[in-house]
Amino acid sequence: PTTVCSPVCDGNNLWFGSLDGLFRLDTESMKLRKYGTLERNKGVSDPKVYYCYRSKAGKLYFSNTLGLFEYLPESDSFRQINCFNGVFITCMDEDSKGNFWISSFATGLFVWNPQEDNLIANYRYGDGSGLPSDKIASVLTDKEDQVWVVGFSDGFAKMTDGQFVSYSTTNLPALPSNVYFYAIQDNRGDLWMTSDKGLVQFSPNTKQVSHYTSISGLLDN
Repeated sequence: PTTVCSPVCDGNNLWFGSLDGLFRLDTESMKLRKYGTLERNKGVSDPKVYYCYRSKAGKLYFSNTLGLFEYLPESDSFRQINCFNGVFITCMDEDSKGNFWISSFATGLFVWNPQEDNLIANYRYGDGSGLPSDKIASVLTDKEDQVWVVGFSDGFAKMTDGQFVSYSTTNLPALPSNVYFYAIQDNRGDLWMTSDKGLVQFSPNTKQVSHYTSISGLLDN
């Protein structure tokens, strides 16, 4: 495929989504396996696969705009996770208890227990939790087991004691934008986030912001 989404390594296998479904490449033999569309149990299925995730336990999960699927290696097949039926999953991360924090395109933030296949919570905009938006680009569980949500157009937020504290240009003018896509944490605890206006480094302790653009050497902003 000419468009590759969210590649993830599992041993010698490189899994990736595309506009034409799911693929697996054996990086030793260079044999390519096309799985195609992830079929829902009921209703129409979206052929596009946007997100791939490998858990700490080595399990593989894939999503399209209509659900989340687990790969079953013993049968080389996929299981639809029913509690996310119809949900467009954008990102997943795990906390120290083994729970998955799952962000979505339009239905807020989920907490899911994979061992019991049980939905623990679904945080939504306006439910009193302070979640800045139901439209979340990604989620990060940091080294202190704190959860961060990265929004498409509402900045980013950290959960503290069940409440989200938001950061945007409104309360942190040093931020260059409110549009963010993805975040990772470095060894010092700083967050590095991609945005529509370059790369942003944010220190949660000092609230210091550093901004990197094409002037700093990035190919574009």
